[in-house]
Amino acid sequence: GLKGSCTACLLTINQASGQLHAANLGDSGFMVLGQPHASRGQMTHPDLEVRFRTGQLEHEFGRPYQIGHHEHASKPSDADLVSFYVMRGDIIVAGSDGLLDNVDEKTIAARLTQLLAEGA
Repeated sequence: GLKGSCTACLLTINQASGQLHAANLGDSGFMVLGQPHASRGQMTHPDLEVRFRTGQLEHEFGRPYQIGHHEHASKPSDADLVSFYVMRGDIIVAGSDGLLDNVDEKTIAARLTQLLAEGA
């Protein structure tokens, strides 16, 4: 049969506590954007800032860690694990390398800021 491999980015948020738990393996990932601390709670939409972004796990450039069936596949235990608290109004953007390698943080933050200002 056909055997393949993939990167992985798994997230869960505890709704009661606001704690995010994530496991990331390879060059997929996520970022958390939020309003600058001084403007939280205001009705305006200042530019969002990136508060957290996952790093990439690669053996070398262009060879990301991947879970698969082949002999040299990465193991789930190779994933980066993170936990932290998110705040009301934070935005989480998850994506593959197709997004995260080609669209910089400032562009993502600016577009989301624009969408919020338009009422999205």
